[in-house]
Amino acid sequence: MRTFITLALALALAFTTSSQAACYYIAPTGSDSNPGTESAPRATLGGGQQLLSAGDTLYMRGGTYQVAMSEIMSLSDKGASAFSYVYQLNKTGINETRRTCYFGYPGERPVFDFSHVLPNSRVSAFSLVGDYLHLRNFEIVGVKVPVTGHAQSECISARKGSYCIVENIAMHDGMAIGYYQTSGHNNLVLNCDAYCNIDTVSAKGVSGETLGGNVDGFGCHVTNEAKDTANVFRGCRAWWNSDDGFDLINCKCKVVIDSCWSFYNGYIPNGNKAIADGNGFKAGGYGMSSPISGNPAVIPMHEVKNCVAFYNRANGFYANHHLGGLLIANNTAMYNSNNFSMTNRKTANTDSTPAENVSGYGHILINNVSYNPNKGLDYGSIDSAKCELRNNHVVSDEHVFINATRLSPSNMYKISLTAAREADGRLPEQTFLVAPLGGVLEQAGAGYAYTPWAYDLSIGETTWASLYLEHPVRLPQAIEAYYVIKMDSVATMRRLPAGCILNRETPVFLHSEEAAGLTLPYAVATAYKADTAVVQGNLLSGTLADSIVAGGRTYVLSSSSPTNSEDVGLYLYGTLGSTVTLRNHSAFLNVPSPSAAPALLRMRTEETEVPNENSGNSAARKVLKNGRLYIEYNGRWYDLLGR
Repeated sequence: MRTFITLALALALAFTTSSQAACYYIAPTGSDSNPGTESAPRATLGGGQQLLSAGDTLYMRGGTYQVAMSEIMSLSDKGASAFSYVYQLNKTGINETRRTCYFGYPGERPVFDFSHVLPNSRVSAFSLVGDYLHLRNFEIVGVKVPVTGHAQSECISARKGSYCIVENIAMHDGMAIGYYQTSGHNNLVLNCDAYCNIDTVSAKGVSGETLGGNVDGFGCHVTNEAKDTANVFRGCRAWWNSDDGFDLINCKCKVVIDSCWSFYNGYIPNGNKAIADGNGFKAGGYGMSSPISGNPAVIPMHEVKNCVAFYNRANGFYANHHLGGLLIANNTAMYNSNNFSMTNRKTANTDSTPAENVSGYGHILINNVSYNPNKGLDYGSIDSAKCELRNNHVVSDEHVFINATRLSPSNMYKISLTAAREADGRLPEQTFLVAPLGGVLEQAGAGYAYTPWAYDLSIGETTWASLYLEHPVRLPQAIEAYYVIKMDSVATMRRLPAGCILNRETPVFLHSEEAAGLTLPYAVATAYKADTAVVQGNLLSGTLADSIVAGGRTYVLSSSSPTNSEDVGLYLYGTLGSTVTLRNHSAFLNVPSPSAAPALLRMRTEETEVPNENSGNSAARKVLKNGRLYIEYNGRWYDLLGR
């Protein structure tokens, strides 16, 4: 009864909340004198935004919006030192469930063409001003840099705005950086593309400037180390940008770059004529001036994981003279000048101590693959005694991959990395640099195609818990760990050596016959599909709801299952020094996102799915299809989110 009442109340609140939001519309054939309804849309984004209140949605119909100078909301006439902001998105949302939304109309793809916007300043096409904004499903093209000097224009500027989502947006064929952030926290850039962007104007005749040297695909350079945290790039692609694909120089807070592709950067589009730097992932650094100025008190450990860097002019993965370590995990690099270059700067220095490059220190490199660097090294500038280096591979045979063909420059556009995205914006299915099932890389869990599975496979009555590790930790000697190498009616597992490093990229089962502690750098206990939370002494029992902060306590997961365990998934995130103790218990480490529990794929012998008539096999098995991993069970296919 309590569950029914809770559900009814939640639905009532959801209906009340959603009923307060309104939807408005713009279309290339509309008029700003219209009311902005679906049948009588307005014509410009500025005209549509005038109608919005907090939490409303502006739908943009398909077609091309030729943006005019008159649409600039904040016009500057101060040359290369200033910006003209065309669309200032200042209608702040309410919270994470009531965002103010700017959406391309479902099934249509609007294009905003800024080629006629030529003020005497830099140009910011879309500027995040409010919090809780959500941009989705449109394209930004033709953004110019009308002035010379140390200047750059930007397709999307994030100089304010937190808790924003920028999703499935393509920024291309202009002179501007795709996405550029200098302030804000908890922003997610999801499934976006930045390509064919090259600045041929601003450096002309300017001493010390490099043609195209300010145009990256994506950049995060936040300055407030106390506030500008939790910014993430996920599922994004950057190619044929004149400078770098992804750039984190001068960034004072940790940034996560996850499942992104960066290729052909540093070249003129549609060929291999060099222009500016051309790093795939430039993950940090604060310059080489002496003394250095403005470096943060705590050097952030950025994370670059599950990514691919291919045919970038300079380095695939680059530490860029960082002053501390980086986490570089489950990445694949091919045909960059250097595939991995982890150069650090020795110290922040003083006036009397010159800047000095040294081999990288403090880095954690795990499960990476390097194949066929263009000119330099597979793994360069690494002080192995001062880094954690585990399960990294150098590949010399292209047949280790399904497809690793290096196309000629005139045919590079044919590479599958540039294929159209899925209808929902996800990265396309492809086989480039993917290793076949059963191959050495797949069994080792190395490379961008073999990242942790985002589902839990539980056949029988196995109890389980999921551990999210903010930073890698060493596996205690007292706990046995197994890497999953085959899914059958019973999982086939390979034992990992005691004392090895566990990290966010290591899918394993943990087991301990006796009590054994695993101390986590950071954790919070969170439940999924749950109702109530009961803590009895050190035992977690009952069905769990919401979050329980571990706070340094020791929680014992007993061998007995919690009540209604079929509806419970326990995520343990813990504060500094928290300990998870396993006693006669097996736990699956699947490393979900800490902000949202993934869909759980429960495959038990009592599963009620209807079998496929052509398949009498009730066992679950791992399958590679078009370069993407699936689970086949009872004749049905499930992707990594259990769908």
